[in-house]
Amino acid sequence: MRRSAIERLGEGQGATLALSGHLTFVEAADIWKEVRENVEAVKKGEHLAFDMSRVEAVDGGTMALLVQKKIHLRGELAARGVVADFVGATKTCRR
Repeated sequence: MRRSAIERLGEGQGATLALSGHLTFVEAADIWKEVRENVEAVKKGEHLAFDMSRVEAVDGGTMALLVQKKIHLRGELAARGVVADFVGATKTCRR
């Protein structure tokens, strides 16, 4: 059973990609696939927030992957004219 979830909230200017649950390296490929699928439709001039406020736990490997991929993805989105940021990280995510 999967212990994480990704949900797209809103469209256009204020779209949010809400990550929740336990983000583990075992699920990293699924997490990344869902993130990629959800950002495909984001258009020039839009803002996309990666909301981490409902993440209960994240292991070091998954956080490293998300940060590294975010840097790559953020550059890719910026080239398309999209602003993307992580928001709502709790102490669990910032360790």
